[in-house]
Amino acid sequence: MTDPFSLTLAGTAAVVALVAGWYSLPDTPEISEERWFKACLATLWMGVVEARGGDLDAWESEVVAGVPFHPWVDRAERWLTADTHTLPSTEAGSAALLAALREEPSALGRYQTLFDRDHAGRRARLSDPSDLGAAYDPARLLGKATGWDAVRDWGADDGTAVQTALSRAVPATWIVVGRDGKAPGVLDALVGLGAHRAFDEENLGNELLEHAPTAADRLVIVAAGDSVAAVLRVLVDRPELRDRVLALLSIGGDCQGPRHTDWMGAHFTDEQMDLEAHRPLLFLALQWLDPSASPLGFDGLDVRHARFPQPQRSGPQARVVHAVDLGVLPPVSPVSTTAIAKALKLVTGLLILSGRTAG
Repeated sequence: MTDPFSLTLAGTAAVVALVAGWYSLPDTPEISEERWFKACLATLWMGVVEARGGDLDAWESEVVAGVPFHPWVDRAERWLTADTHTLPSTEAGSAALLAALREEPSALGRYQTLFDRDHAGRRARLSDPSDLGAAYDPARLLGKATGWDAVRDWGADDGTAVQTALSRAVPATWIVVGRDGKAPGVLDALVGLGAHRAFDEENLGNELLEHAPTAADRLVIVAAGDSVAAVLRVLVDRPELRDRVLALLSIGGDCQGPRHTDWMGAHFTDEQMDLEAHRPLLFLALQWLDPSASPLGFDGLDVRHARFPQPQRSGPQARVVHAVDLGVLPPVSPVSTTAIAKALKLVTGLLILSGRTAG
């Protein structure tokens, strides 16, 4: 395995020309959005560990503890709670993993098997990110000076190439709605990175429009808790605002809990979220997962309710709503909220640029 602390990226990544706006890019190769996010986070954390004088062992242990990912796993709760006879099937070579999971009766034990001990899961996070190929290389969309080495430097606060390129390529204002509450302070960290905070949820639509006063202005909105539902309702009610929003990012928010099921079924549709421009509207969700919690999730919110549903579709309606699952993170972690915030800014910008059609 390549030593991640001495990355040497072979070749020069192709620079994508933006011909007629953000969504004029060539077709994007198939990728896993969660894997992209977790690779960005692990690489940023590499820079943090290097900057404080840590070694490879420290980085590996902290990534394993703080950045759960397994290439065979989506919707982690299915793996942590499923009866041993109904575990999801996986790729060839997974027999040993399935056997180990069957020996673990608890969600916590299965979590540790999947994310702490299994070789495939560890290798997916600790290998050189350039092994993922050109499709995942940030330089493909942001320019040749913004590859994985530059991402690591941004983590160490030892370079501005990635941040500068993001601001130039996606000139959107980031707005934070709501508070972190008992969750890790990622919203506060985003404010520290330049996001604005919305203070008046009773007048949310007008306040958001103040940050995007013209039709050419663009917003990325970040929300947590019940504020996700408040933003969704404003987006449905205010089409002039919706046309200026590139993405809504939920961080541990209630996206489809019982209180919102009927409303989401009626309104979280391509028709209700229709845009004047032909482009996707991204709905990204990061979930907090405490494997010892009941229900599985964090602070009483079931992890299943903390991601956006895929809208029901029938007929030839243009596809607008793109629900993206960024996976789970533990609420107690050695990885800092600033690193998480940077990774979220990076992957959100990359997904906007690539015009991904998630799900």
